[in-house]
Amino acid sequence: MRNTSGTLSTANYRFNNNMNGVFLEEDDEDEELEGCCDVEAWEILSKSFKEVQSLLDHNRRLIQQVNDNHQSMIPRNLAKNVELILESP
Repeated sequence: MRNTSGTLSTANYRFNNNMNGVFLEEDDEDEELEGCCDVEAWEILSKSFKEVQSLLDHNRRLIQQVNDNHQSMIPRNLAKNVELILESP
């Protein structure tokens, strides 16, 4: 089920798509679908989404640091960008 707020609800979980990214959160309000879904599958999916979100957040921080270093035009900061870019998975 998808509504206009960018939220996908099913079972006890809600996929929330906002300015900070997409994440899975518990949804206590949508109990009508409870029991129709494999709880273990949802737990695995939730864990995977959290891992992906963590990786995206890490990359966002790296990109911001590279941008800040580039804008500073300080040679030491520009050299540091090489290390930051190589740190990306």
